Amino acid sequence: MKYLKFEFADRADMLKKLSNYFDKEGNPKDCAVVELGNIVETPATYDEEGNELTAAIVSDKYAVDVLFYGTFPELAEEVTPKPNVAHTFAGCEALYEERYNEKQ
Repeated sequence: MKYLKFEFADRADMLKKLSNYFDKEGNPKDCAVVELGNIVETPATYDEEGNELTAAIVSDKYAVDVLFYGTFPELAEEVTPKPNVAHTFAGCEALYEERYNEKQ
């Protein structure tokens, strides 16, 4: 198994580039997929009354985590943020850490 994180322009771009890993109905095959969407990079800040002081900054990239059961693609969209950022597959943290260390 391989645990990879990707950032695409949008969901359509993700489905196109990972098309070999989805069936005709759009369901993942030979992998588990978690579509995170546009991740908050900097959270909003609020005052004591709950009024927003600064808006959140959201990534313009569409984030996706994939746990591949067999073969996996080598795509330029793969990212290797520090482990356990935003999402992880429970029990697979070591798999991602392995990939992270490969890329360092």
